[in-house]
Amino acid sequence: MAHNFGDFNPALTAAVKRIANGDSDAVFFSPHAFDREEERDIDHSTVWSCLRRGKVYGPEWIDGELRANVVHLGLHVRVAIGELGFDAQSDWSELSSILVCTVMGI
Repeated sequence: MAHNFGDFNPALTAAVKRIANGDSDAVFFSPHAFDREEERDIDHSTVWSCLRRGKVYGPEWIDGELRANVVHLGLHVRVAIGELGFDAQSDWSELSSILVCTVMGI
């Protein structure tokens, strides 16, 4: 079954990679994300690799938050952007932090 994560977003990809490859204090993990890592036996360093090297799709509104999907080598990481004061038309080069909401294999 093919997964649809939305449209590839090169500008948001560049922003997420810049943040993930920079100051690790700008990447936050929800308790849910940590729980899913453990439940799904996904190594935390693999999640970081996905953020640093993956392609970003979206964003889309989910449960009142603007979220995007980061995909790399069979790993899907969902990141929240909306609660950080951005909207779908934002200048992604100004994004300064991300929140990892959940983690899953694909």
